Amino acid sequence: MANSLITLAAIKAFYEAQNDFISAFSYFVPQVLDQDGQTLEEIRAKVRDQFSMDIPEGMLKTLVKRLKSEGDANFDNLNSGQIHATAKGKAKIDEIKISLRASERESQALIIDIKRYAEAMVEGKNILKKR
Repeated sequence: MANSLITLAAIKAFYEAQNDFISAFSYFVPQVLDQDGQTLEEIRAKVRDQFSMDIPEGMLKTLVKRLKSEGDANFDNLNSGQIHATAKGKAKIDEIKISLRASERESQALIIDIKRYAEAMVEGKNILKKR
């Protein structure tokens, strides 16, 4: 569950930065690309495994096309070929990881606040029962 909260917090932060829902997901795909190449389905499975997020195929195709137009990925045939990360694409991963770590810190802070609130509610209920 914590991984899902972190993913949601990251998507929210990325969306707020660019106000583009599809671009909010573009931070996850480069992290699973490699220079050896993968199919769309392999990329989708890696995103699902690493981030607990299932990106619809149409959205994934749009994301990969954007990555190619930005010089971060390369492919000859999107539907049946291998999709490769470029050197430029791999360089962006460090920037993305910094953003994800910030989202993770925000998520952890939220979880701590929720726990504190729950504990306070439990203590409040116990106090009411004693009276």
